[in-house]
Amino acid sequence: MNAYRLEKLLRNAADPSFLKATDKLRAWAQTAREIDYMITEHEYGNWSHNYYCHQDGTPLKFDWTRPRQHICPVCFKEWNGGAF
Repeated sequence: MNAYRLEKLLRNAADPSFLKATDKLRAWAQTAREIDYMITEHEYGNWSHNYYCHQDGTPLKFDWTRPRQHICPVCFKEWNGGAF
């Protein structure tokens, strides 16, 4: 992030019209900080456009309590692992 973008971010965060969005972002960040999950050396990131059900194209749902199981909310197929 460059200085201009940081200044803009801080200005927007201080602007009352952004209060609802800023509060929501802070709540999401706090929730993320509370996740107790260690990434192992065998895990890696993937492209978000791959995170869809191969049966019907619906975006998969992720649950931090079941990090290796990815469920399609339409057909309920369960995808496992990191490569779909």
